[in-house]
Amino acid sequence: AILKQSQVTAMSATPSLWRQLLMTGQLNELALSHITLGGEIADQSILDKLKYLFPLAKIRHIYASTEVGVGLVVGDGKAGFPAKWLEDQSLAVALKVSAEQHLLVKPNHEVCPALVAQINSQGYVDTLDCVEVKADRVLFLGRRSGAINVGGNKVYPEKVEQALLQCAAISQARVFPKKSALLGELVVAEVTVFEHGDHLQVKQRALKVCKNMLQRFEMPTKITVVENISHDPSGKLNRKQQDD
Repeated sequence: AILKQSQVTAMSATPSLWRQLLMTGQLNELALSHITLGGEIADQSILDKLKYLFPLAKIRHIYASTEVGVGLVVGDGKAGFPAKWLEDQSLAVALKVSAEQHLLVKPNHEVCPALVAQINSQGYVDTLDCVEVKADRVLFLGRRSGAINVGGNKVYPEKVEQALLQCAAISQARVFPKKSALLGELVVAEVTVFEHGDHLQVKQRALKVCKNMLQRFEMPTKITVVENISHDPSGKLNRKQQDD
């Protein structure tokens, strides 16, 4: 109501917050001409939904590293960023992928003294954000520190969430670890749905989608339909571990 009353035309928010706004069914009542996503991975599903609602709007997602500030701005409507940027020396920052699949960023400005020790011999800072190169695109997987350890296999919650969101009935998804005596951790998920209905059917459809997109160890062992998804004050998903 405040956004409509103020006739907001430009807005920046996390992808999670954009999804919450989409759930109101009123977002299309705004006349948005500039849309920005940041703070979390901007996956293809949220970019497509916003483009559908606001076909004439300028939509961009920003990647910013805590260590070196803004790294890149993407405005082509696609998740991740062009792989050719890894070789482009004309960008504001130089980009590289390490052997561990971490995104490395070389700032063109002085960094704070506390970060000097983190700069390698070529001048790059390890962001600890994991990525994968697919065809002509570099896609974000998630933070190294946020990976779920399933029997020694790393599972990135963001990747599983993106798979769950491909299910048309699901509006939001949160993936987090649950302790396991056998495997160390298990992948579990909470989802919200657009319409009330048969929750078992939604779960079955979601698992079918996940089987086509994920490896076996990445599959959620439990999917719970909830009324609300937990977020922290910044608008990001709260993926704290569940112990029971």
